[in-house]
This record gives sequence, structure tokens and C-alpha cells, in this order.
Amino acid sequence: MTLMERIEKMEPRECASRPEVKALWDKGLLWSLAHRRSFKYPRGVEFPKDGFYEYKNVKEPVPLTEVELALLCWAGVGTNGLIRNDVSFFQYAVMHQSFEGRTTPVGDNLWFRYLIFSNDDGIFFYKPHVPTKVVEIETQEDMEIIFRAFKEGIIQLSDQPIRVDENSRAVMLPNSYFTFKPGTTAFFPIAETSIREINYILMAAHDDRREDRKILIDDQTGKPAGVQKWIDNGYLKGALPIPLSMFEAIVAGSAAASAAFSIQNIQLCAAAMGLGGYPYSGINMPILMGGTPVMRGLGFRFVSDSRGFPYSVGIDGVFGAHIPPYMSMDEAVDDLHNMKFGPNGRYAPEVKEGDRVMYPGFDPEPRAVHRPFKDPDKYTRVAQAYDYKPEAIALAKDACNYIYNTYRRLPTIIDPFYCPGVVQVHHIDPDLYDEYMPEGSIWQEQREHLKVWHGLSE
Repeated sequence: MTLMERIEKMEPRECASRPEVKALWDKGLLWSLAHRRSFKYPRGVEFPKDGFYEYKNVKEPVPLTEVELALLCWAGVGTNGLIRNDVSFFQYAVMHQSFEGRTTPVGDNLWFRYLIFSNDDGIFFYKPHVPTKVVEIETQEDMEIIFRAFKEGIIQLSDQPIRVDENSRAVMLPNSYFTFKPGTTAFFPIAETSIREINYILMAAHDDRREDRKILIDDQTGKPAGVQKWIDNGYLKGALPIPLSMFEAIVAGSAAASAAFSIQNIQLCAAAMGLGGYPYSGINMPILMGGTPVMRGLGFRFVSDSRGFPYSVGIDGVFGAHIPPYMSMDEAVDDLHNMKFGPNGRYAPEVKEGDRVMYPGFDPEPRAVHRPFKDPDKYTRVAQAYDYKPEAIALAKDACNYIYNTYRRLPTIIDPFYCPGVVQVHHIDPDLYDEYMPEGSIWQEQREHLKVWHGLSE
């Protein structure tokens, strides 16, 4: 039975009622922090002989079940409720793109971060569900929500798993000995950086005080990046010049941090469950994402910039960056603005609680809107007074068009889809650690995992 067939047969309430899942609810954060370790070698993978490791009792691999996958995906990017948005409009409360909260944070609550995983059944995309209240999972019984979200939010991208062969081994060295092997699952948290850069440009252009606005300077030319007319007409009078490279470094840092939170959460969850795992980076992501003939990878669409360098722009039919070929730069700025203040925006008075609306750059399907306030109608009426200035929107379009038309990409120093690292999760072989490591190298949760979670005894 394939993974998608097993997911179809899942009973969320039954999954939540399993003893091992109930026990996981009571596992403390400090315990997970104390036991978070990298366990690189999965069960079923032979150690390279090196004069020290001579382990010969290699057992059959055991893949993760749909129950284990559901918990790990939720830990990485899952929905856990609604954000409070407890800042005033004078403090720019409308910077938040949505009110949906996740298990891991992201700047401005700009939810364009995705989780893809690869296992023996292929490559899959996990889409978090829509929350309806501030904290959705208050008790262990509420964990049913985690499994329902997984059942309803998994999209299969390919039936071919990521595998490393002789042609693609350079992608993973030295990790290729123990990654992408049968029985393992690799998780890829991927952040869209183009929407973040547009958001930052729009915010930098919108500040009420002119001296707090920013003038983007193109490092390559030393001149303003498409905003000279806004300097000439006085809108950017006294504004702070900032090099485009420095500005984009902030974007890159934000994207890397949000993905790193996911990696940490997945590994903490794996530790509590008694699973092994290993976070790593330093891999050739354009190859791994599918930008070369070396391997199919994750199946991203690639285009080339003005220098002829390829970069990822999205997965057709699933998600796409806020740049061509999915939308023009004018459309991209309008999309970000409309998510907040457009006819279907989060701050639109016409949108009532629970209405399902469509955002072209956010989700391939309509999502319900919920706001965590006693008087959401009053909140949205007040928010309208803090809409972006028309000048700020026009300035942002000028800057974004300049950057894209000049370099045929946005951002210029980082790909529109950025995956700074991967975390693999797998079952370990306790016998290997008993043979080579001192007592205490593994713990009871790992020794008993296959028996407790899979009903296997050895």
C-alpha cells in the first residue's frame, strides 16, 4: 500500500488515541532539548569500513509511518492557532500578512514557507490547515487535529524518491553515505524570498516620516535602484541610503532563520519520539531542487538570470514565486497589498469571519479567514486608515521592476526559493551503538521505538 493510500485510510481520532501518541503529549520540552542529538546512520545502511567501525549485523530498514510523518510535519510548519497581533496600528500592526500561526515563527507572519519531504514512496508537499482559534490543541485529545491536517494537506509531487547515485554524489558528499537511503525521510523547509523582499521594500517606502524611508542603492552602479524620481519629487527627501546587497542580506537572514526553526522543531520532535535524525547543509540546492540534468530532484521550475545562471521559481500548480513567469512585478506588489487591503484581504471589512477567499500567490485553493479579536469588524475598519500610501505602492513597483529588469531575478543574491538545510529522520539500530558507544549513548525511547510505534520486536 502506498503512502497516499495509507493516508486516505487514516482515522485521525484513532491516531490521536494511540498510547504512544498520548505519551508523546506528556514528553517535556527540556527532555527533548537534553536529548537532541544527531544520529546519522539509519537502520539498514552499512557503515563504510575504516579500521574502527566493522559493524556487520545490518538489519532491514523500517520506513516512518503516516502517524510519525504527521507529527513531524506538524512540528516543522504545522498550524497551531491564530496569532494575537498584539501591537497597535501606530506600531504598524498591518505588517502581518495573515493571522494564521504556526509551530515555528516567521517575520511579519508572512507565510510563504513550505515543507517538502522525500521517502521511499516519492516526494510530498505538506500544506498546513486553517486555524479557527488562538490555541487549537489545548489537550491531548485535540491532537486529532494534527492527523486530520496531515490527511487533508498532503500533495504528492512525484512517485520517485530522491536518490543519490554516482552521477549526483557530488551533491551530497560527505552525507551521501547515509542520506536518501531506503527507510529514511528527508525534510526540506523552503522559504520564498521574493515575497519577503517585496514586503521589505514596501514597508521601507511606507514609513510616515520621510527620514525613516529607505533609498535602495544598486551596488553595481552606485546609483538609486529605480527610485530616482522619488528622490527628485521629495518623497524620499532625507531618506536613508542602503545598498541593495545589504538590504537583501536581511531578506536572506530572515528566510534562513524561518527554515532553521523548522529543522530544529523536527529534530526535537524526533528525539521525543525515539527516532534518529540528522540536520545538514552545504549541499548543492540547485541540483537537489532539479535545476540540472544530474538528477530530477524536487521538481522545481528553473529560469535563468541576466548572467545565464539558473534559479528556482516554483513548482507548477503548487506554488510560485512573486516574479515572472508566475506574475509580473506590478502584479506581485499588488498581490502582497491585496492580501491585506484588497477586496478579499485580511483587513477588508467585506470579508467576514470564516469567509473563504483566494490569494493567487499564497495557496492554490481558497482559505478561510479568521481574526483573533472580540470585535473583528471594528479592527478591520480601523486598519483601513493604515493602508499603504499610493506613493509607497508605486515606489515599490518601480524598485522591484528595476531589480528584476536589470538582473532578471529578485532577489539578486539569493534564489526566490531558498532551502538553507535539510533534516533527515529515520530509525536507528540500537545494537550498533551498544557495540561501539559507551552506556548512555542511546536512551530507552530509542530502544523501544520499533516495538511501541510499529509493533516489531527483535
